[in-house]
Amino acid sequence: MNPTLERYRQLSYPGRPYLFTHPARLSGLSALIGGPVPPVENARILELGCGDGVNLISLAAHIPGVTALGVDGAPGAIETAQEIAAATGVTSVEFVTADMSDFHYEDAFDYVIAHGVYSWVSADIREALMKTISRTLAPDGLAYISYNITPGWHLRRVVRDSMLFMTAPDDEPRHQVKTAARFAHDMAELLPENVMHGRVFKAYAESAALSDAPFVFHDYLAPENNPVSFQDFNEQCARHGLTWLMESAASDVRHPDLTDNLRLLIQHESSAMTRETLIDHAYGRDFRRSLVVHTKSSCARIEPNADALEPLHVALRAPAPDTIDIREDVPLELVAGRDKQTFVRTHTKGVVALLGACFPASRPFSSLPLLIGDLCDAYATEPIDREVMADIILSLAESEALDILSEPRREPTPCYSHPRAYRLAAHELRRGREQLTNRLHMSVSLDDLDRLILLLSDGRARQDIVDRAVEAILKREIDLLDDDILANPSETLKTKLISLVHKRIDRLGQIGLMEDDPNAHQETEE
Repeated sequence: MNPTLERYRQLSYPGRPYLFTHPARLSGLSALIGGPVPPVENARILELGCGDGVNLISLAAHIPGVTALGVDGAPGAIETAQEIAAATGVTSVEFVTADMSDFHYEDAFDYVIAHGVYSWVSADIREALMKTISRTLAPDGLAYISYNITPGWHLRRVVRDSMLFMTAPDDEPRHQVKTAARFAHDMAELLPENVMHGRVFKAYAESAALSDAPFVFHDYLAPENNPVSFQDFNEQCARHGLTWLMESAASDVRHPDLTDNLRLLIQHESSAMTRETLIDHAYGRDFRRSLVVHTKSSCARIEPNADALEPLHVALRAPAPDTIDIREDVPLELVAGRDKQTFVRTHTKGVVALLGACFPASRPFSSLPLLIGDLCDAYATEPIDREVMADIILSLAESEALDILSEPRREPTPCYSHPRAYRLAAHELRRGREQLTNRLHMSVSLDDLDRLILLLSDGRARQDIVDRAVEAILKREIDLLDDDILANPSETLKTKLISLVHKRIDRLGQIGLMEDDPNAHQETEE
């Protein structure tokens, strides 16, 4: 048996939605620099190395008319993918077991996804992977390929080599992970920071990723982990008639973190490949999420500006505060990516307020200058032109506060009288997953009360869900209130808890984890 596939049989890698693979996001970023913009609705999507299919099932459930095919060499993963698709009612995606070296499919796809494959297979399988991408990608399609990159990954190799040294390859997988993670944490704590390896272990060994057993087992402890230089990656692309287009993160379009002097140095290089390689060396980037196109369809690479944004749409990634004061002297804290960021500019906060008011739906970029002008008139601020608005949108996208999309993001069905948990999230919840997939193609972490509400939300009346959740709180079935408060529950406490659960239901609907049961409305109408 293939040793890599045997490892996945020993310890599966739970799938999740990868935000960076959503077609509306990929084509929106491509449009920013004048690249191909394949259709999103009715898109044809191929995922190579699809695992248990969650990423592709989430996309198929979210995009109307999509036709999707998932391929993986692990039969167990494909069986799980087929089970999840059947359980969640997604019929527009097919899953097949096949090895890259003998996978043949003649249809063309608008989007080809290969996440977490390229660096984790042998050289001959990488060649087969790139050949498959070249053969199956439509002439104006976009391929997404993620991989570990040098020289940045050389630092992570220090941690990987130490972990491999301390573990026995024949040991039980979870015991390997436990031994490796404990050693990495010990090294991070014991090595002084003035020792180079001490800084390396602190940077990587204390990351949250080390609490993820499948990630450690299949990334740090995998027998195949082959980071490549950006030059080598591009040479392999060229052998198969492919060309790197851009990275799939907005922060990699204009590189806002570059110092002025480094920016001047890089701007002297006429080749985009050389500029990107210099950035890899300067910042030690260790992972890339690249968009690749057929060489014949590569673009002239325009500079992102208002004209490029004009046909596109923008949407926040997470809800904004209900009330936003856009005056300059009132800072706004907003979750952006994994961090909290503070915004102070009136127009920037105005954009967040406008997008927050319609979250999770998007707004067309073309509507924002007029809307923001009306909003800011009350504060006697200067009007805003399209180029300034474009700079604000690009800056917010670079901070991971919002996404730039080629097609509008629709608002999930609001919750009414009979809430029902989003089927993919409900399936994951029943399987004990820590993070759940929402209808916006994102992973969401929930507390015990949210998880209880989702478990109860099976189409029954909303008030019944509220009553049962409040009863569970008062009976200490979930840890929400301390014992002193629960010792003598009052009517006021019950009223507050009822209000809390109602708000939680509305919030779960807003972030795409809830929908209304259509059967309940049909019964009401009858």
